[in-house]
Amino acid sequence: MTTGNEPFAQTLPRSVSYTAYVIVLLWIANIINYTDRYALAMLLPAIKKDMLLSDTQLGMLVGFGFALFYAICGIPVARLADAGNRRNIITAGLVVWSAMTAACGLALNFWHLLLARVGVGAGEACCMPPSQSLICDYVPRRWRSPVLAFHQSGLFIGMMVSMALAGWLGSVIGWRLAFAVIGLPGVVLGLLILLTVREPERGRLDGHVQPKAAVGFGEALLSLLRVRPYVFIVGFYIAHGFVTQSLNQWWPSYYVRVLGAAPAAIGLPLELAIGVGSSLGLLAGGILSSRFADRGLKWPLMIGGVLAIGTVPLAAVALTTGSLATSLIAVTCINMLINISVGPALASLYNVTSPSIRGLAGSLPIFFAATLGFGFGPFLVGFFSDLLAQDYGQLSLRYAMITPVAALPLITVALCGTALTLPAETPSGSPTEA
Repeated sequence: MTTGNEPFAQTLPRSVSYTAYVIVLLWIANIINYTDRYALAMLLPAIKKDMLLSDTQLGMLVGFGFALFYAICGIPVARLADAGNRRNIITAGLVVWSAMTAACGLALNFWHLLLARVGVGAGEACCMPPSQSLICDYVPRRWRSPVLAFHQSGLFIGMMVSMALAGWLGSVIGWRLAFAVIGLPGVVLGLLILLTVREPERGRLDGHVQPKAAVGFGEALLSLLRVRPYVFIVGFYIAHGFVTQSLNQWWPSYYVRVLGAAPAAIGLPLELAIGVGSSLGLLAGGILSSRFADRGLKWPLMIGGVLAIGTVPLAAVALTTGSLATSLIAVTCINMLINISVGPALASLYNVTSPSIRGLAGSLPIFFAATLGFGFGPFLVGFFSDLLAQDYGQLSLRYAMITPVAALPLITVALCGTALTLPAETPSGSPTEA
């Protein structure tokens, strides 16, 4: 067993090179996860025109249609991950969501497309909690924040790939074939993970291993709710998901309708704005965590909370300027500032929870973020856009997108609450005993 004081190389369950290999594979899986998820957003204008769908229906497809089943499946999958083989769960999820992404191209009406999105959501529920739980058993506490931030960067790189690839493929081969091409790589990666990734011993890098007796769901849930910083982290996930998903899912349609941009032309600039900005934020968060490593994660979380509130005027610029370039610069800054705290928040989540229930600990924030954030947010924007369309026409989407901006202060409250309730840590990064 380890105490958390050993150097990085000595505390790894395998060699450094093999650990790096596993982390990169899981990172690529996360890239594919978000590439498949966001492909629909770039293809919405073509789908709307082809199927004659309303904005409420489009909001359902990118919101609740995906998020509800993503959230519902997440908790049982997490319980399986706490007791079973996480590698196999990740593999199964990859194959399912990739196949269902391809199936989106076969849809003949709204209901077919909604059913395919349900399948994508169910499959992608197998990705994040098992992957992050696996990473925690390959990487010691001191290094988890930058490594988890690196893994999380797959989200934004996946968005970048999706926005460039889906928009381009949609203009060249049509939106139906675009889904088929985008869905294929996940099946190949799933087989590679199945054949080459090994399951490490749970809790080895936290000074203990998983107990033989499984923890019941009720007992595990109550133990998590007693951890005050964990409750604040759940709040952060909800607010962060609501803001980022509501804005980022609707930027493509906003630029096409309000600023008159061509769908194929906005893919690359928008992917750079969101992807580069978010990746810079994650990198900055990792640097902050390393800088304050001897004092724990409180200061990185507090700094992230202050910076998050600074995105409000940037959002106002992005939604009111008539210049596409100015709006994209503002979007870049928004995504950078709002994601600085993601790595420290993730590391805090897993550091304050027991290794035996990490799957559940990771799935609950995703459940609430998916339903209240990812699901409700984009749907709400689409609903308000339809509601305001009679009075404001194409500009209705601009006013509807003010809704997620109003939730930005909640991110600050959640991050500062997490920082103020975290237990004191030793210089090694391990929590002191209560």
